[in-house]
Amino acid sequence: FARKTRLLRWRCSAAVERRRDRIEQREQTAAARAGDNELIANGAALIRGGQDVLDHMLGAGASRQLFGPAIDPFEARVLEAVEANCRTVDEIAVRLRAGAREVATSLTRLEVRGYLRGSPTGTWTRTSLAAYPSAGDG
Repeated sequence: FARKTRLLRWRCSAAVERRRDRIEQREQTAAARAGDNELIANGAALIRGGQDVLDHMLGAGASRQLFGPAIDPFEARVLEAVEANCRTVDEIAVRLRAGAREVATSLTRLEVRGYLRGSPTGTWTRTSLAAYPSAGDG
């Protein structure tokens, strides 16, 4: 009987020790998570991968595409004008000394290709999509 009692006590103490170890591990894990959770609660961005970084930097749903489709030299000049804060067809046409129709056509093509965003008020803004560098650049 004494032998069985010792064996039972040993098993119980081993189980208690394992339970203490698990509780200690949970407490350590909870303490580590508390720091992360505090950062997120204070406005830090939760990053699970590369797309989360792009979404945070460029807006939700940002494309992984770094360069857009090829553009012709006049469209490149139109992009440069928009980047120089020319926002309307007339401002761009004056800057480039080009016709309003040609500028409007290029603006529309650039919007369809993802380089510009047009507004209902007739102004244009640049997107984050970069023009693919031509062989002459560089």
